Amino acid sequence: MILILLLALLAQLGPALRGDAATAPTVPVVDSVQVGAFGDDRSAFSVRFGDLTSDYRVMAMFVLPGQHVPIAVDGAAAADDTARYTLDGGSGTAVPNGAAQWSWTAPVTPGVAPVEVRDDVTGQTMTLNVFVMVPYSAMRRGTLNGYHIGAYPAPRRGYESEY
Repeated sequence: MILILLLALLAQLGPALRGDAATAPTVPVVDSVQVGAFGDDRSAFSVRFGDLTSDYRVMAMFVLPGQHVPIAVDGAAAADDTARYTLDGGSGTAVPNGAAQWSWTAPVTPGVAPVEVRDDVTGQTMTLNVFVMVPYSAMRRGTLNGYHIGAYPAPRRGYESEY
């Protein structure tokens, strides 16, 4: 088995080891749509959510049901930026807290709740795919909502809210 893996690796590295001209990497095609290899999927603005900041156009965030998360566009505190950015809170609730700042509350039902921040001047968006998790307290004997997920250690004392 290891020999087969080594042979496959050498077959891939062969042209580079021999000094042959490098060929451009192939770009995958999915459902007849060409996917950009190593594309720059960044936005012109960054968004701070909780303790993280990102300028990627699509990002993920994991929260518990009903959790409050501060969301803000970095560097948009100037008075002229007040109406420039909007937030679509999806199935959660967004309350404005000032210039390009919101307090977002996750829905109480677990699932995916996309949140979109839009720059109304350029039309660029950033999507936070928010995954509302099932709390640890809902697990009973290794089962969660009828699904066997296995045994997990008990939460550490003082860190129960993290689970």
